[in-house]
Amino acid sequence: MGEKANIKLYPIRFRASFANNLLQNTTIPINILANLMGHSNVNTTQRYASPSMLDKRKYLEKLSEI
Repeated sequence: MGEKANIKLYPIRFRASFANNLLQNTTIPINILANLMGHSNVNTTQRYASPSMLDKRKYLEKLSEI
């Protein structure tokens, strides 16, 4: 599927996207997300949920509007 679009797909990207989307678009507590992802330690989940450069830019742009 990714080959047709010339995109490299990796399972870790799906996990990171899942974590980031839930954290940014819901009020899910990190411990619940950790459980959904099968992590026994919340610190593991936080690594997947670290913001991308694009996410950081988006929030900085919102701050500059204030």
